[in-house]
Amino acid sequence: MDPAALINAYRAMRGGGPMLIGHYHSHPTGVAEPSACDAAAATGEGTLWLIIGSGKARLWRVRQGGAWRECFEPVPLCVTAPCAPGPASP
Repeated sequence: MDPAALINAYRAMRGGGPMLIGHYHSHPTGVAEPSACDAAAATGEGTLWLIIGSGKARLWRVRQGGAWRECFEPVPLCVTAPCAPGPASP
């Protein structure tokens, strides 16, 4: 993510705008676990990171001292069914 866009999103949130709850990205040739680069970029205690890799999606929460790379904790993720398409727009 563009660092300036992230800073602007946090600034807007502090000003009463939409709440930023997390981030998502993929590791196309890796696993669905936070990398060392992810750990270095982890900010926002409690924010969620959805990481997709090796055909799996895993959810992580930023937490100082966490079990994974000392800054992430795994979060259960359950997808029960694909989203049904909504009605066609007029």
